[in-house]
Amino acid sequence: MPGIALVTGATGYVGGRLVNELLIAGWQVRILARSPEKLRGTAWADNVTVIEGDITNEADVRAAMRGASVAYFLVHALQHGQQFDQTETGMAKVFAAAAQQESISRIIYLGGLAPDIAVDQMSVHMRGRVNVGAELAASGIPTAEFRASIIIGSGERSCS
Repeated sequence: MPGIALVTGATGYVGGRLVNELLIAGWQVRILARSPEKLRGTAWADNVTVIEGDITNEADVRAAMRGASVAYFLVHALQHGQQFDQTETGMAKVFAAAAQQESISRIIYLGGLAPDIAVDQMSVHMRGRVNVGAELAASGIPTAEFRASIIIGSGERSCS
């Protein structure tokens, strides 16, 4: 029986589509969004609970997770400058700690395909993706990590 699912990154392409699918499947969906106004106009906006907050703030993340059974980590920090991999890893640490405190039963993370080389030899982008997956898995909470290449689809911004 579906329960409450927390989705971070719902303003993005994958997150927005995931929210719709979770609702169809009968989940109650809660979204943590730094900029909730970006969700206005989505077909599902009136059917979700939006928590305004920042994924770098453990209190915000814990409030959003409270009562949820599954939490989706679909955020990136590309806009945070050249050391965004460190920012992303920090976000994952906060997310994992909050998930432990709020007894989340499963974390689902969408990362990226990474080459089979040492992490310190990877690009900053790939290093961040791999380190986030490692931080979430280290939480001890069952974590499903999906690694995708470029995602292209109808309405996606990089296709315009």
